[in-house]
Amino acid sequence: MFRMTQTSGAEPLTVSIKEAVRMTSISRSSIYRAIKAGRLPARKLGARTLIPLAGLRRLVQEEGCA
Repeated sequence: MFRMTQTSGAEPLTVSIKEAVRMTSISRSSIYRAIKAGRLPARKLGARTLIPLAGLRRLVQEEGCA
């Protein structure tokens, strides 16, 4: 499996569902509901669901979670 490692300190472009939950403290089911409702962009890459970090930030700001 191909996996990029983050060594330069730069932010990743996308995060997994698990990482999104950890970063935001939003529940896994709420993340999936936001994706289904179209409030959070996500793309499947094989078995993984990846969320653009910019979209995750936007959701947190819009939902007042920040």
